[in-house]
Amino acid sequence: MKVKCFCCGVEFDKAPAEVKRSKTGRHFCSRSCSAKTNNKGVVRNEANKYECRTCETTYSRNAKWRSTVFCSVECREKNVAIRDDATLLELHERKAVKGKHPSWKNAYVRHHCEKTNGHKRKLGCAVCGYDKHTELAHIKPVSEFDFSATLEEVNADNNVIQLCPNHHWEFDHLGLDLTPFISSND
Repeated sequence: MKVKCFCCGVEFDKAPAEVKRSKTGRHFCSRSCSAKTNNKGVVRNEANKYECRTCETTYSRNAKWRSTVFCSVECREKNVAIRDDATLLELHERKAVKGKHPSWKNAYVRHHCEKTNGHKRKLGCAVCGYDKHTELAHIKPVSEFDFSATLEEVNADNNVIQLCPNHHWEFDHLGLDLTPFISSND
């Protein structure tokens, strides 16, 4: 039986049983023609709306693999950049830290410490000399600084010492006395 495609108008053969089965009376010569007709007005992969973490403007991005945190490269770089004169209060009020676990509170302080004093890690532990893995420890804990203290003060060279994981744990939990090692560290 000859029928006409509802989409493109091409005549094609179709079995009488198939013609009878069609409830709408629309016949299509291919899946492509069927999809073109049946999917008109349907929007797929609509762009999602996000709020920029830096400038707080609303933007859309439909590529799933891209960052959904910043609206532009400039905003991303502005958010990552940590100034030396930033106060602890400024860092604690950053949108990236709010609502996170309390251990995140000083994440930016530790990151800045690593950038400014990372060279000390190559020197080995100030107590035992172990040089395979060292960590940077604040002699005066970050929690004892006032919120108006700047990163430059907290991460000052004379407030940071390199320790192996064992001595860092002893210093934090058992109060290991570092006074003999602090003067030789400078």
